Amino acid sequence: RAESVKHALKHLAAASEALTLAKQLHEAGQADEALKIAERGLKLDGSKASLGAWLGPLEEARGRTAQALAAWQAAFHDAPELEIWRTIKRLAGSRWKKLQPELMESLRKYYSQMPLAEILIEEQDWDAALKVADKQTYDYHLIAKVADALIAHRPDWVIRASVKQSDALIAKTQSKYYSYAATWLARAKAAYAQ
Repeated sequence: RAESVKHALKHLAAASEALTLAKQLHEAGQADEALKIAERGLKLDGSKASLGAWLGPLEEARGRTAQALAAWQAAFHDAPELEIWRTIKRLAGSRWKKLQPELMESLRKYYSQMPLAEILIEEQDWDAALKVADKQTYDYHLIAKVADALIAHRPDWVIRASVKQSDALIAKTQSKYYSYAATWLARAKAAYAQ
């Protein structure tokens, strides 16, 4: 067994291979070997989202905070999510101020801006969140998420964004869009109430 793990550590080429082997070893009761393979996988090519998300909780359960943090960071860089952000923030402790800018940079480069918007809302960076929404003119889900979060904090922006969205939907003159337009107008009404 030790020889096969040693061989695998040398010859694994991708993070996905490491995850497959690590899971097999873990299921076979070889937890230490599984962790070694998974940790090696974090240094290999390919997406590390699944590997990091699998490895992070195992490392944390063993009290290995630094290793857990590395696993979660690898997962976040390849597939950022709000829950992973929260986990990294909790694990980082005093290192958070140093890690946060690096994670934000990674978020800004990610193809979907939804995780960035969610995290800016989480961090109560209202102005940055609305700037992200302003740039995503066709991502109605993102604009809606930001608008819902900012009703109490930036009602003027919510009114403008909601009216713009509802006007565009009504202009299509198709009844299937009217309920969506009504939802946007309800947001505007809630913002006016602020």
